Amino acid sequence: MRTTTTSNRNDSSGNKKISRPLQILTIVVLTLMWMCLCIVIIVKITIQQHITSSQELLNVVHDDIKQRFIIREKDSRAQKAEKILSLLLEEHDSSLEQEKETTNSSRRKQNNQHHHCLTLDVEMKHLVQESDQIYIAMPTKAAGSSLRIFVNSKCMKYRAQDYTFHAGWRAKRSFLQDVYETPKVIASHVKGNELVSLIQQMTRNSLLIYIHREETDRVISAVRHIVDTRLCSDEQVWKRTPLVDGKDNDSFVIRNGTRCIITDDTLFNQVVTHKRRLEIGHGAPEALTCELYDAIKENSPKMVFMNYTQSDHLMELIASKYCPNEKPFHANTNNVKNGITSMVNLTRSGELVELKDWLEKKRNVLEWALDLKQGVTCQGHTKKMEDILFSCSDGIVDKEFLM
Repeated sequence: MRTTTTSNRNDSSGNKKISRPLQILTIVVLTLMWMCLCIVIIVKITIQQHITSSQELLNVVHDDIKQRFIIREKDSRAQKAEKILSLLLEEHDSSLEQEKETTNSSRRKQNNQHHHCLTLDVEMKHLVQESDQIYIAMPTKAAGSSLRIFVNSKCMKYRAQDYTFHAGWRAKRSFLQDVYETPKVIASHVKGNELVSLIQQMTRNSLLIYIHREETDRVISAVRHIVDTRLCSDEQVWKRTPLVDGKDNDSFVIRNGTRCIITDDTLFNQVVTHKRRLEIGHGAPEALTCELYDAIKENSPKMVFMNYTQSDHLMELIASKYCPNEKPFHANTNNVKNGITSMVNLTRSGELVELKDWLEKKRNVLEWALDLKQGVTCQGHTKKMEDILFSCSDGIVDKEFLM
């Protein structure tokens, strides 16, 4: 019995001895677990804080990047705007410079043009007064008949034949044989390049005046002159000078009171097609050729170009020196005086129109349709001369524009 009791006590004592370590171990384990849990909580909190901080940092970085992008975009737009503004300013400056250069060029051109212009009352008068011999040349329908009759017949009292500059030796010889004192002024129409010979042989103190009329205007005037004077005139001299050989001029027209009617078919076939034989031909393109301009450059004659509208003033200058009692003379004004109106009967429609209106409608194709300028040369020089001539207030330009 004692043995058993002792044994039980020992067992009880042994159990107590085993439980304490377990308790301690349990406490330790629990402590460790608590610590781990705390660590986990702390780590989680720390991580959460880091995540929050990172998110805030990312937001800050994002905002910063966004702000920088906006600033860069603004800077880029500003640069683009500045570049565009700079280009616009450069273009404006270039435009102003170009406009300035154009203005200066135009002024230089005008100054150059005006430099070649001569005044009627001073420079032209001086040329006429100081020249010992004066030649006046012109194409047909450029005040030629008026000037020729005034100069040769009324002022110089010498019956020089027309186309004197084109005449052969026998006609020119009359200036040496027929009179003791040759006329100081000679006026004549020109047919072609006969002025080249004149320019080559003019004396130093001789003056050549070329009377000029714009060619299209001259051709229209020539057609009107042929119809008005040769076909519709009552003067017998023209009736005795048939337009077409073997036919009376009256056969081409119908007279009805103050109207003289011609069909457009007749106008073309009987008038216009005879362009080389009548006043339509012998215009400026035949006289103002490369050969003539070369002769001017090579011989440097005393020469001026004058607008035909100044013919009255030229007559006055000639008269003041040689025939002060003579007044300007006008030829070829018969139909104006007689009140005859030339009409064209349009074949296709039967309509009647005035000749001047018919010609005006054909103005821009007339020379091309008639082939009037076939083979002509150096029209560029003539156009340059016309640009200056028509800009001169007195309608006179010297030959220096070619030099």
